[in-house]
Amino acid sequence: MAEGNSGRGMKGSSSSTDPEKPLKGRKSTTRSDKQSREKNVCISREEGDDKPRDIHLNRGKSVNGRRQPSTKAESGDKKQGKHKKEDTKASPETRAMGTIPRTPTRKKTTKESTDSPKFEDSVAKPFSTQRKSSKVSTDMASQPQTNQETPIPSRESRRSLKAVVEKLKVKMVEKSAAAQIVNNTIDNILKCASLKEHPIFKDILKMNTGSYYEGLKISKPNEFDIMLKIPVQRVILIHFDKSGAFYEFQFKRLPKNNPWNRYSDEMSRFPNKIMAELRDVIKNIIKSDETIKLKRKTPNCPAITIEIKKTPENISVDLVLALEVKGSWPVATRDGMNIDRWLGTRKKKEYKYENVCLVAKQPDESKDKEQAWRLSFSHIEKEIIKNHGNAKTCCEREGQACCRKSCLKLLKCLLELIKNNSNKKSLDVFCSYHAKTAFLHYCAINPLDTQWLTEDLQKCFDDFVGYFLTCLKDARLPNFFIPHHNLFDSRIKKKHFTLLHDEIEHEKNQGYPIFDKLWDL
Repeated sequence: MAEGNSGRGMKGSSSSTDPEKPLKGRKSTTRSDKQSREKNVCISREEGDDKPRDIHLNRGKSVNGRRQPSTKAESGDKKQGKHKKEDTKASPETRAMGTIPRTPTRKKTTKESTDSPKFEDSVAKPFSTQRKSSKVSTDMASQPQTNQETPIPSRESRRSLKAVVEKLKVKMVEKSAAAQIVNNTIDNILKCASLKEHPIFKDILKMNTGSYYEGLKISKPNEFDIMLKIPVQRVILIHFDKSGAFYEFQFKRLPKNNPWNRYSDEMSRFPNKIMAELRDVIKNIIKSDETIKLKRKTPNCPAITIEIKKTPENISVDLVLALEVKGSWPVATRDGMNIDRWLGTRKKKEYKYENVCLVAKQPDESKDKEQAWRLSFSHIEKEIIKNHGNAKTCCEREGQACCRKSCLKLLKCLLELIKNNSNKKSLDVFCSYHAKTAFLHYCAINPLDTQWLTEDLQKCFDDFVGYFLTCLKDARLPNFFIPHHNLFDSRIKKKHFTLLHDEIEHEKNQGYPIFDKLWDL
């Protein structure tokens, strides 16, 4: 049987010496042809032929769909006989392919020998390219993945508004620690005997307001607003000007033992007098505490500012005295707070039943302004922003999230960055409350939750900025609760509007590159 197989193998070998003549009855896909070629290779090796003709004659041809090297490598094969003998140990399947596998233990030299086989470019390039690509992919897979978490995003990710919103988030640990310090400090002040024994201030109630308690605080928890409410009864409010936001304060008939009678003779100076009295009481309370400092009084500011020393940054707290007046809202508020399509008429009525607050803030353009009080709706604003969705489940676990608060945070941050990077102090006349009021108006114009989808943050913010630019261009931003009151008062000149308008418009057109400065702080 061995001889019979040998005869057939030699016959097949002799017929393959002529590349011009195809084998008779040869089919590339038949099993007999594969076995014949396999035996050709085996017999040529077993007979000790130094020149395996079957393999060399097949070079340059296609065997099983793979192209073999040309015969120019024969001289190299003679001088590498040692390696050729080692290759005879390859499996029959590999020999059947007509190729000789590399010796696994053979190391690759850095410099090729002059006797090594050199294939033609037309044949060698496909093989070398395949080996190179497989090696690169293997090397890349074997390399360890480093720097998976980068503390500073790339410039492209910085331009993403979602990345900016994430950057503006206050860390929960820092937020809780700061809030606890502020609450403890204010509670200790309110418990002091000098306040508890005061005929007016003994009834003070603390109400947390401002951006921190509205969930709108950005970057750092270093500023807090707390309203100190004093309930007042039997009060008459008289319009102070045409805006409908400022009022004079007068009492009805009071009993002789009523503590408010002490101010009845000085109603023209009532706001300043009561604020100065409260400031003196707080000053006496904290003078023995080295961790609390009373800041200098700001002209026409309704707040008493204290600073709490804390590492790594001090905390500023604005204490705003507010007189809570029981009764219906003034007539000037009748056409305000248009939340019917946004939060519903039921919510609007519910808010209308809340008491009105007055703070010691006077109009800047008035001459006899010391007796004026301004209406404050901070407590209502807090509730509106807290329940800001058209649906009750908006931004809750069971409901769909929106990007309303994100847009307001971005505009507040944009305004603050422009002010800080501008050399002109004229932009200080603009504040975050302007952005907040524009936000309330824009939410009332776009009441549906589907208009504030989180995936549409870029579009929503661009549209919101466009609305704010319109307010600057028109130099008009109505009070959300008092439509006739323009928050852009006479202090703001036309050049101020133009300057801020151009700065914001430039940032919008360029994709808000100023947000990159957040990573440099």
